[in-house]
Amino acid sequence: MLDLVALQGGHQPLVVVGRMLPAIMLTPTDTHLLAGILTKLTSPESVEIVLGNMMYDEASERNRDIDITVKYKNKKGEEIAFVGLHVKDHNRPLGSPEVEQLCLHFKDTPSIQKGGIISASGYTRPGKRKAKYHGIDLYELKVWDRHSSVLEHMQFPKEFVFEERKSILTSQPNLTYVFEKTLTEEQKSLLSHKSEVYRENLELIPNTQTVNDLTNNLITNTFNGDKVKAQLDTANGQEVEISMNINYSDSVAIKLGSDLCKVNGAHISFKAKYDILKSDVEFKVLSKLEDDSFDAGAAIMEFSSGNLFCISTSNMDMSMKVFAIPVSDRVKQKIHQLKIK
Repeated sequence: MLDLVALQGGHQPLVVVGRMLPAIMLTPTDTHLLAGILTKLTSPESVEIVLGNMMYDEASERNRDIDITVKYKNKKGEEIAFVGLHVKDHNRPLGSPEVEQLCLHFKDTPSIQKGGIISASGYTRPGKRKAKYHGIDLYELKVWDRHSSVLEHMQFPKEFVFEERKSILTSQPNLTYVFEKTLTEEQKSLLSHKSEVYRENLELIPNTQTVNDLTNNLITNTFNGDKVKAQLDTANGQEVEISMNINYSDSVAIKLGSDLCKVNGAHISFKAKYDILKSDVEFKVLSKLEDDSFDAGAAIMEFSSGNLFCISTSNMDMSMKVFAIPVSDRVKQKIHQLKIK
């Protein structure tokens, strides 16, 4: 005999219509990643670019981090040059002390044949003079003025915004668990979002320790599944009422007191629709001081998931390239041995 016990999911309904997402706030990690991508556009194809490379420092006698390393190779595969770049995202221009410290780092790293600094906040005049004295190239990552002559081969409309079609919940999901056997009144009283979930042999289920986890996983998987997407596509932006039965192919049981009660499946219902999320686009350009021919720019868009999407080009390669930066890379405190492809 089947027993039906209803629980509401932990998800809160998301009801939004054509809303604007917050403006993109690039973090120091984002700046590091973006600098690596734009450096790739300014370099030959036969090159290896690594973010967070560890290289030997003679003065300290240990490996130290270089933000961006660029290794050039000839047609025979022989290494012919190694460039090191440090990326700085300060809220003020880099002055002489900061530039001098970076110059010393390059000097103490024999593998680096040419050093450079990328600043997202510009440089002071003494800082520029210090870099020139030590033969260090300076680059700026700054706002791309699309109305200037910089990268004029790629034009964007004046009111260019990013639109993302996203499926959203418009009602609180309702979920009913289907148990293999009828629950006693005592078992029903013990059932809550905090009840523990196991396999029938008492094995733990990865990422599913409680009924709350089980409920949220079921709602998320159903909501993101192909059947729901197909119904939303057919509705063309209109609200759809979803009602589905879910059968468990794996053995799932909820612990109620001293009993393990097997769950055969569930019934889920909710309302959903597609919404258009609009957000501004961030435009950045990487320029080299005292070299007007060196420019690489990107139109940067942020998905609601946190992933970044970049449409990029450069004066060296006037083609359009697309890069994606996953949120898993953006949240890293430190980038280590990440190759830009």
